[in-house]
Amino acid sequence: MEATKQPRGHDHTFASLEEEIAQALLAHTPSFRSLVPQIALAAFHEVTVLLTGETGTGKTFLARLIHDFSPRRPFPFLVVPCGALSASLIESELFGHVRGAFTGADRAKIGKFMAAGQGTLLLDEIDALGFAQQAKLLRILETGEFEPVGSNRTQMCEARIIAASNDNLESTVAQGRFREDLYYRLNVMVFDLPPLRQRKEDIGPLAQHLVDRFQKQFHKEVAILSPPVLAALKEMPWPGNIRQLANVIQRAVLVCTGPELLLSHLPDNLVAVPPS
Repeated sequence: MEATKQPRGHDHTFASLEEEIAQALLAHTPSFRSLVPQIALAAFHEVTVLLTGETGTGKTFLARLIHDFSPRRPFPFLVVPCGALSASLIESELFGHVRGAFTGADRAKIGKFMAAGQGTLLLDEIDALGFAQQAKLLRILETGEFEPVGSNRTQMCEARIIAASNDNLESTVAQGRFREDLYYRLNVMVFDLPPLRQRKEDIGPLAQHLVDRFQKQFHKEVAILSPPVLAALKEMPWPGNIRQLANVIQRAVLVCTGPELLLSHLPDNLVAVPPS
């Protein structure tokens, strides 16, 4: 995609970039350490990135990490939850609209492609886009050009686009629900994030990070996870992945009255207590 302006140049060497990304990942998601070279490449170069994996596996986190270590980091990082928007709203959300473009459009609106500026735009659940929107997205990826709803004036998108999907897009293409040419355009650098149940080594660091976050939010003095809690967390299947873990830790910190999270602070229906 051609842009009318280029973002500020990168001030990292590639080797230093890899080291910084590794440090950022090891604190919370050590299982991602094998991905560090690929993440550094995605941050260092303007390549198309596709993130796949179950909901809650950390796709937004990884997209933000790529943005934060890229030359675009001074500019906005915006997320469009494509699956949460109705077909009648998605084009206006993405491309914006002019006044009078449709009933209720009493004022012009800037879409996310313009609002992101020279930053990064994450299109989450991209498979939820209809074929008309997929065609327009393909045009943006190839030329940078688009028109707001109700306008004949062509505008240029300067943002970097990262796509994410909870589904396997190759299967979605085979089912006739996603454009094959758009899939090939997106399928340059792909990160398939495994579910949390397959990343046991991440549970402890992630849980402690969440404890630190929520104890500050709730003005608590919770400092550590007890060994039985950590063991129990590692035994859970986590169908909701990191998002579910965050909800469990949030509740536990909220009800905790001491400096340590105990089994009694975890929801009874989720805890599979390991044998002592």
